Amino acid sequence: MKQKRVQRTYFGRFLTAASLYVIFLAAVVIILRYVPSTNWNILLAILPAVPLVYGIWAYSQFLDGIDELQRLIHTKSVALAAGVASILTFTYGLLESFADFPVINLLWVFPLIAVVWGIGLSYYGRKYG
Repeated sequence: MKQKRVQRTYFGRFLTAASLYVIFLAAVVIILRYVPSTNWNILLAILPAVPLVYGIWAYSQFLDGIDELQRLIHTKSVALAAGVASILTFTYGLLESFADFPVINLLWVFPLIAVVWGIGLSYYGRKYG
């Protein structure tokens, strides 16, 4: 029963972080479209990242509340995501630097990590579950 409560709490916190991200991003896009460029644009541009800090804290609390097997599955998944994203982004950076490949916006790194993380959760969940 404790596992279900931990999952519900995390899901609520995750939805809060995701909702705030979407709201902040939409607000920033709208504001920056109509406001002249100033030093405040820097602060506005990073505002959508603030809910990510809350999301990471929520995930940390989630990991503290789950059992050892689930923690292993999540830890291995995060490690896989970090490793794959590191190798792919580093390799592509070499291609950009030395083979004239087009520059890819860094905004794509987090979605890459999230996708590989999800694949890892599915794989390790079946492997250990």
